[in-house]
Amino acid sequence: MPELRQVIKLSVSAAERETLDRAANALGIHRSELIRARAMQEPAGAVLIPQGTHVYAAAVEAAARASGGLPRVQLEAVVAAVILSLHTHAQPDF
Repeated sequence: MPELRQVIKLSVSAAERETLDRAANALGIHRSELIRARAMQEPAGAVLIPQGTHVYAAAVEAAARASGGLPRVQLEAVVAAVILSLHTHAQPDF
């Protein structure tokens, strides 16, 4: 059974809400997920990493442009390893 969540209300200005919406859209997540992640992350300056297959595909394409001819299968393995490493190090240590 999923853990029950408690509602916490947050008041922000219209400009702050727009900023949160833009940041959440850029990451491909809901605004509430962005707020939750920012509130729970340690250290305070940690960066959220966008998620999704489009992020992986864009990273592989960027690596292909920068690599100058490495086989795609090798690029995919390198990109996957980097993403996994970033994800592992982005998790809070509680």
